[in-house]
Amino acid sequence: MARVNISCRQGARYNGPMKVVLLKDVSGVGQKGTVQNVSDGYALNKLIPQKLAVIATDDSLRALKRETAERQAKHDAEEKLWEEQARLLKDGKVTIRVEANDKGHLYQQLGHGVIAERIKKELGVALSEEAIQTKESIRSLGRAEVTVQLGKRRVPLVVFVENRN
Repeated sequence: MARVNISCRQGARYNGPMKVVLLKDVSGVGQKGTVQNVSDGYALNKLIPQKLAVIATDDSLRALKRETAERQAKHDAEEKLWEEQARLLKDGKVTIRVEANDKGHLYQQLGHGVIAERIKKELGVALSEEAIQTKESIRSLGRAEVTVQLGKRRVPLVVFVENRN
C-alpha cells in the first residue's frame, strides 16, 4: 500500500475529519482494511506514525481494492478446496495399526499427526494436524470418532485402532 508522508509546517492547520485506510485492527476505530473518518490529530499523531493507518488517497484506495480482491480470491480457492476435501472424507474410515498391551491399551497415545498421515495414505487427502479434533485422546484399541475441521465445515471420521502384533 502506498505510504504518504505528511510534514506539518508550524502554524499549518488541518480542519475536520481525515479519511484513513487502517493497516491493522484499531480498537474503537475499525478493522484492518477499512476506510474510516478520524480526527486529523488522531490520524497525524497516533495512527500514521505508528503505522496503523495511511491517508486515504486514490493510490491507497486502489491498493486496498486490489488487496481485498486478492484476499477474496484466496478465500474462494480455500473454500473450494475444503469442499472437495469434505466430499472425499464423507463417510470415511481409517485403520491404524499400533502396538498395544494385552489389555488393549496403547503404549503411546495416538497423535493427530499419525491420524493425518493415515488419512493421506488411505483417503488421499492431505490435512494438517490442527484440522483433526478428538473429544478425548485415543489410548486404547477399538473404534474412535474424530472430527476434521475444514474451514467452517466439520466432517466426522471413524478411526479403527488395531493391534500391530
